[in-house]
Amino acid sequence: MRYLLDTSAILEIASGSEKGRRVASSLKGEVLTCSVCAFEALDTSAAAYRKGILEFLGALTVLPFGLADSVAASELSQESRRAGRQVPPSDCMIAAVCRNNLCALATADSDFKRISGLEVALF
Repeated sequence: MRYLLDTSAILEIASGSEKGRRVASSLKGEVLTCSVCAFEALDTSAAAYRKGILEFLGALTVLPFGLADSVAASELSQESRRAGRQVPPSDCMIAAVCRNNLCALATADSDFKRISGLEVALF
């Protein structure tokens, strides 16, 4: 199984929290992230935690967000709007990278459950 860590998972694991340790130990298989999650983690973290997050991200494979992901994310966004659900653009981008790379998403954000075709490992 391949797991893509979303921003919430990155922040928990990089902080060394009990929840983060539990998440890290429960993921069996390849663990990676994507450039969208790396950006969010760095953008939302306090300066004091930035170095630790960078070190953690440096140990992971970080999947890029490319054209195929852009197309898939826009389709997810439009599909969600037609269904009357508002999904943030960054969530559509993350979901597209997961689907295009056959990854389950490791997250604390239950909103991802609303995205069709996305395997979610909720912690």
